[in-house]
Amino acid sequence: MHVSFFRVLTFSLILAFLVAGALWADPQRLAELSRPENADKLVDLAKQGDPDACYLVGIIAMQGGEKEQSRALLETGAAKGSLDCLAALGQAWEKGMFGEASPTLALSLYLKAAEKGHGVAMLKLGNMYREGSGIPQDYKRGFAWSGRAARAGVRQAMINLGLHYMMGWGTEKNLVKAFAVYYIAGVESPEAKAQAFLIYEKLTDQQRMEAEVVMMEWEKIYPPPPKEEK
Repeated sequence: MHVSFFRVLTFSLILAFLVAGALWADPQRLAELSRPENADKLVDLAKQGDPDACYLVGIIAMQGGEKEQSRALLETGAAKGSLDCLAALGQAWEKGMFGEASPTLALSLYLKAAEKGHGVAMLKLGNMYREGSGIPQDYKRGFAWSGRAARAGVRQAMINLGLHYMMGWGTEKNLVKAFAVYYIAGVESPEAKAQAFLIYEKLTDQQRMEAEVVMMEWEKIYPPPPKEEK
């Protein structure tokens, strides 16, 4: 295996982004592997099939246009139990990063990772079902998977839940819950906070009181876990 593009000034920046996006692997270990001075060690570990190294080097290979190398590394990591590799493969097939896109394969890979607790994979499933991205649109499943991703701590999933409640997609239209979800998501997203205030203006005094209760008992916001056909 040859990796020709590690000696670049953006190495640490790319890896910092990857570490921030990995929700399953040990973040401390990823941070250590991500240090520029550990580039050679990272490559050696990837050659040995280390799952975390396969994930990091596999994504970098994809960024560098080395599709076959990226696929091989991610598949190796996934085979050794890396849910990050599994989710990354799902995204690659969804977006056609290895060539022709395969939404069906992407869905299957996301589902495998999501069922083992990978939050980003749950988010991606919710997105695919909601948008009908190469698969039949299913708002109920989109709503359910967005809820599960939100429970797993994926902030973007909270924003997606707000959209479901606001539009009545896969659930009842509920502006009280939509406001509560957007308001909670607004801690990290100015756009979500702005949307929360727009909804707030439409609420009656009674609904505003209800919204305060919902935010205090925020577990009620989440839908029940999704059920997938085997």
